[in-house]
Amino acid sequence: MITWARFRRINPIEAQALPSVTGCLMFIAAFLLGAATAAHAQSGAPGDTLYLLAGTTSGDAAATYAVNLYSVDAGKAEFLRQIFGPDQGMFDAREDRDGHIYVMDYWATRVSVIHEARPAEGDVVLFPGGLGKPGTRGNVSFYYPAWGVTSGTKATDCLLLPHLEKDGIWSITRVLADRNGHDPRVTTGSGVEFLAPYGSYQYSGDAGQPAPPTPPSAKIVDHKVALLALGGREVFVSLGDVPDRLIPQPQPSGMPGLFVNVLARTSDYLIVSAVEPSGGAAPTAVYVEGRASHKWSVISIPSIEPASRVFGNWLATSVEEPAVGHPMESPGVDNERAAGNLARPQPVPPTRLLYGLDGGFYMPGRLELDNLMDRRRITIETGQQDSQILNVDPGGNVLYRVNDKIYSAQIQGDRVGPSTLVVQGEDVPEVHWVFWSAAPPPSPSATSGPKAPSR
Repeated sequence: MITWARFRRINPIEAQALPSVTGCLMFIAAFLLGAATAAHAQSGAPGDTLYLLAGTTSGDAAATYAVNLYSVDAGKAEFLRQIFGPDQGMFDAREDRDGHIYVMDYWATRVSVIHEARPAEGDVVLFPGGLGKPGTRGNVSFYYPAWGVTSGTKATDCLLLPHLEKDGIWSITRVLADRNGHDPRVTTGSGVEFLAPYGSYQYSGDAGQPAPPTPPSAKIVDHKVALLALGGREVFVSLGDVPDRLIPQPQPSGMPGLFVNVLARTSDYLIVSAVEPSGGAAPTAVYVEGRASHKWSVISIPSIEPASRVFGNWLATSVEEPAVGHPMESPGVDNERAAGNLARPQPVPPTRLLYGLDGGFYMPGRLELDNLMDRRRITIETGQQDSQILNVDPGGNVLYRVNDKIYSAQIQGDRVGPSTLVVQGEDVPEVHWVFWSAAPPPSPSATSGPKAPSR
């Protein structure tokens, strides 16, 4: 599925009435204390800088766009450096939640490793010989649904890329996050040692990009979820047996076996949904296995083909509904970029016109947070189709993007409190990943590499 979604608008929680004239001094003191608390929450830690990774995946489109890294300063996105130029583009990115983001170029020939501890430093790893073009255009060279990252000791933190060799044998390329004295930066092979890292496979979910790749698909084997079957060897990513109600029907295409979509797999959770024919209606049944308990539970997500991500114990979803019965356009189209150029995508087509009247999608501008431990559900109404949750930190602070603005809000029980505008800018609509770093951004005169894109 290609989700050309774009969102904006202030939500109702941002309109907060001030107290009455009585208790004015107490209000001022409480306000200052609350502001200090909010500033601490949205910065990750005192003195940390918020960084924004802006990139647009191109899917099957002919155009590619630059991938840029920004830091936030005084409410503005300040250009730091270019990850890939517009001719290199972007296929997708993966996070290992241990301080690295891997960005693959559109042509699948290189990976840029972003080190959150030193974001100003470039680190590009070339694939030996290149892997060719990604996607479904007839010359697939790597199995993109299964590509992901591992997380663990420094020696095994890596990006995993299963790909098909010319002789029809599957092999795996590993890109280490950091150089290791005993391993080269890129290794390729098909032995058991190359399959082993999939035991700690991590996938944090769909980042809500305009044209995200198909989610990882997995096969039900002996009542367990197996991510890969290379050379006849399954790599199981579930610990306990899947519940009977999870077993889906065989693929309509006649592909042998029973399959599920892997929405996320972290050190704490495996989250899957059954593969169903297109055109299904919301809600979607999402099955969650707790890694510690080996037990499964089910959550009903009010979204068709949910674009979901996991942040700790929170499952964040940008809601998509069937187009039938809704207006022709999703809300907020008029708020979005009026024109595109070589640096930024063309305006997004109206959702209903893109997908058609029968099997299309409608983005109401609604964000859902489901707590995987206590089953709390929190709804953020943005009224803007291009909106997404970018992060939920352990302290319960939420960062979410609404078109060209990013807001911060604190979870308070079963709702979020008043929001604070963190950053606004022309490049913010392309931001789908954020992180904090103790490393201060360099001064503009010290920044090397390409200039900031023209505005």
